[in-house]
Amino acid sequence: MPWFVVCILLGQLTLFLDLGSRLFSSYARTFRAFSLRVLPLVLCVAALTAPMELFALGVDTPLVRGLTWGTSVLSLVAFAHFLVPYRFGMRKLRTHECRDTVLPKRVLLREVRLRVNGLPEKLDGLSCLVISDLHCNSPRALSRLKSTIEASVGGGLDLVLILGDLTEKSAMLPRVIEALSGIETRLGSFCVRGNHDLAGGRDRLIESLLAGSPIRLLPSASHMIREAGLTVLGVEFPWRKSAIPEMDSSDFSIGLTHTPDNIFKLKRAGVALCVAGHTHGGGPVLPIIGALLVPCRYGRFLNRGVFRLGNMLLLVTSGVGYPEERLWRRGEIVRLVLEKGAPNEVRT
Repeated sequence: MPWFVVCILLGQLTLFLDLGSRLFSSYARTFRAFSLRVLPLVLCVAALTAPMELFALGVDTPLVRGLTWGTSVLSLVAFAHFLVPYRFGMRKLRTHECRDTVLPKRVLLREVRLRVNGLPEKLDGLSCLVISDLHCNSPRALSRLKSTIEASVGGGLDLVLILGDLTEKSAMLPRVIEALSGIETRLGSFCVRGNHDLAGGRDRLIESLLAGSPIRLLPSASHMIREAGLTVLGVEFPWRKSAIPEMDSSDFSIGLTHTPDNIFKLKRAGVALCVAGHTHGGGPVLPIIGALLVPCRYGRFLNRGVFRLGNMLLLVTSGVGYPEERLWRRGEIVRLVLEKGAPNEVRT
């Protein structure tokens, strides 16, 4: 097989995977809108293929040779960019000595101690339980959720941060919220809704159920915990079209979002730390290469882990996930502990 054919095929694979990740997060609600999103991908693939097809048909001219060379080089550049997907000024922070605790039903309690530059003294050691993507759709899944929560909740918990996608079954919502409401905290529990929570009228049901619970819903709103000098801000964009709320003056701020696509919006709002879910860790995940497809408009980079964008930190959790996903890998709940210090590493 000629070398340029291999290069162009790698380029096509890159386009399907890298741009495919962005298509998954296009949030298109109609066939026409989705078609318009797909069209650029189809045109790019056709542009890569055309010189190779002309050459294979025997059209051997200087122009065709030049186009073949050009598309081959572009394909290799795209493939290299796919292998090293760091972009938009974001950098992934490395973790060391991972110490995950195996909970019941193939769920991990992942303990992350995150150093935060400029963290106020009174927030040093702040402990947050980050829960996302429960997809609790059956009584059996609810039983798993309760056992997971019971095993993951320890002493000294300050905050519970719930990042949405509780269930796709409206009938399950009261029991899911009851289970989450039983987690005791010092400073409170906060919630944003995900894409599945805002479908089928579940947004209004969640709002009414949380109104009578200790969990505070942040529908593109902020809440200041004055005794801690801490502001918690929630964003439900893009499924719920609204502006980023303004924050009251406080020493430190944490942003909640279902999707990591809101990272730049939260940075402009002045959030110091952001937590997100939605990605389910991406999939499939290959050794060294990592996740191939991630529902994120910034590509496969923000699948899972801790990232830095300027002076803001972002934690992306793969979440508890669907039960069928746990046949291949474990879901996770994150216990995040904040410490004073430069954010040059994450200790787990």
